[in-house]
Amino acid sequence: MSPRSPRFCTGRASSIRVVKSQDDLVHVLQEYASIRKLVFMLEGSEGQIAVNHHYRALSWHADALQKSGPTVQEIVFDNCNVIKMGSEVVTFMKALHASRATGASSFHIWSRIGVTPNTKGTAAELEAALRKALPLWDSLRDYLVPGQPDVQQLSGRPGTQTLYFEFFSRDPLAVARLEAIRSVSQLHGVSSRAKLIRKTYDVSAANSAEAELDVPGGPIYLVTYVDPAPSQPAARSPGHAPASAANRPTAHPRP
Repeated sequence: MSPRSPRFCTGRASSIRVVKSQDDLVHVLQEYASIRKLVFMLEGSEGQIAVNHHYRALSWHADALQKSGPTVQEIVFDNCNVIKMGSEVVTFMKALHASRATGASSFHIWSRIGVTPNTKGTAAELEAALRKALPLWDSLRDYLVPGQPDVQQLSGRPGTQTLYFEFFSRDPLAVARLEAIRSVSQLHGVSSRAKLIRKTYDVSAANSAEAELDVPGGPIYLVTYVDPAPSQPAARSPGHAPASAANRPTAHPRP
């Protein structure tokens, strides 16, 4: 949900592109001929993504990119509910010749807390400080965003360090302030990434998938649409070089 959603590198080079409008998003994508993994860190709703709170359906983006967009291997919607509208997701996949698209069937809530480790302190001392700041730390640690430095790595570092958390819930207001979470019951209906239920659909099942995912109070899924035979792109005009290993974009809005 937040435009300040974190993204951590996992060993492979990547690039982050900031966009300020829907048209700007289209223009940025048109700069590439190919992208291995395209990750959207934008506000979203069912079958739509937003830039600066301006929403457009994925089919609008598909139309804009149909003849001049990149070829994308995998799309990740790292935002809220987009994946639930399977027909829009599949239309977008086909425009970019993508074989996979993944996202959570819920709101995606981000939060963070700053900690200042003792430069000569231990991981145990940092854990104690976190328990003092967050009464439910031992439960909240399950919601830490994967890929960031852990408590052991943070201990002894100079200056204030930031820990990022993510929560998946059908209620967009399920988690307001980390410090206010004092009971496990407050996390009822809130999933960590590790506890999302994996569900995979063929692109031909998009319409039936929409009905299955739109169940009030139902499970929260990490949904993947798979196209086993994506269409082949037409030849691109000169000047559209493939994205290099150091130039694979993640799109997100200007803070």
